[in-house]
Amino acid sequence: MLIGLFFAIHYRRPLGFLSVFSSATVIAQNFICGPNLKDKLLTKIIGTVLLLCTVVTIVFTGFAFSYTNKALVNGTGVLWDTNHEKQFDEICSGALTNEEKAKAAYSWFLNNIKYDYDCNPFYQYSDLDKILHTKKGICYDIANLFTAICRSRNIPCYFIDGYLKADYEYKHTWNRVCIDGTWYVVDITADLSEKTPYGFCRINSYNEPDSSTVITRFY
Repeated sequence: MLIGLFFAIHYRRPLGFLSVFSSATVIAQNFICGPNLKDKLLTKIIGTVLLLCTVVTIVFTGFAFSYTNKALVNGTGVLWDTNHEKQFDEICSGALTNEEKAKAAYSWFLNNIKYDYDCNPFYQYSDLDKILHTKKGICYDIANLFTAICRSRNIPCYFIDGYLKADYEYKHTWNRVCIDGTWYVVDITADLSEKTPYGFCRINSYNEPDSSTVITRFY
């Protein structure tokens, strides 16, 4: 239950919430409320096996889909499939260099995506199909999709969770992308609302501290 709670809060994975509930149910039924005395031992054994299976599932799923090793590959935090790649090909159509591809994706966002002010999710989750279909999303959706497009083009890219130093309640997600060996900060969500977008702001490294924000997680 504690492991599930950790993944639910730290990695913001829906499986964690489900596992917390199921684990708590097993504990309450088998160890707190308890069965009849004659079959208590057998029930505890079965409950313990189920609990261990749940824990193993949480750990495997959490690490398989979390961004713990900083590997810039599909399958660790950002997931896409061949159908998405076809759509990414259209977005980056005509672009030849990494710079052209990244900027083509960036321009596509500014011209096609709107911020979803009605969305206020309890936990963050990746749903590329939703944003590609509705053409709307919050900062997490936008940064996640930009990362998927870049990585599918073999362009190193992170999306980053953080908050403003001046207001810790202001949570935000943005990107850092590497083009031809140089890292840039890209905040598409901010640029969607700015008359003069920031574009690509050069930095020294992917994990360089930010002057106005606190970085809490790299995906």
